[in-house]
Amino acid sequence: MANAVDINNLSFEYEEGAKTIDQISFSVPKGSYTVVLGHNGSGKSTIAKLIIGLLEPKTGDITVDGIHLDEEHLYDVREKVGIVFQNPDNQIVAAVVEEDVAFGPENLGIPSAEIRQRVDAALAAVNMTEYR
Repeated sequence: MANAVDINNLSFEYEEGAKTIDQISFSVPKGSYTVVLGHNGSGKSTIAKLIIGLLEPKTGDITVDGIHLDEEHLYDVREKVGIVFQNPDNQIVAAVVEEDVAFGPENLGIPSAEIRQRVDAALAAVNMTEYR
C-alpha cells in the first residue's frame, strides 16, 4: 500500500539553534488512521504546519500522496491535505464571515472573480448571506 504522507529526516527551528523538530522520519499509509500526540509544546502543530507547507523545514523531505512538498508543488499538496483544529475558535482566520469562507480558495490560487462567485454561492447554500 502506498503512503499518504512520507516524512524523512525532518528538522525545524523557530529560533536558530533551538531544534523544535529534530530529524524525525515516519510514514502514514493511505487509508490508515494515524495519531500524533504529545505534551503541549512537543511539536504536534508544528508537524501539521510543515506537512501543509505553512512552515518550511530546516532539513528533510515531505511527500504527500507522491508529491514532493516544495514551492513549485505547494498548491498541489494543499489540495490533498487540510487541517482541522481541536479548538473551533482557531478555525476562524478572518474578521468577517465572507473572508473566512474565501480563505481556502485564496490559498488554492483561484482567481478573485471566481472566489467571489464561490463565496456568494456557499453562503447562499447554507442560508448565511445575511451574515456575510
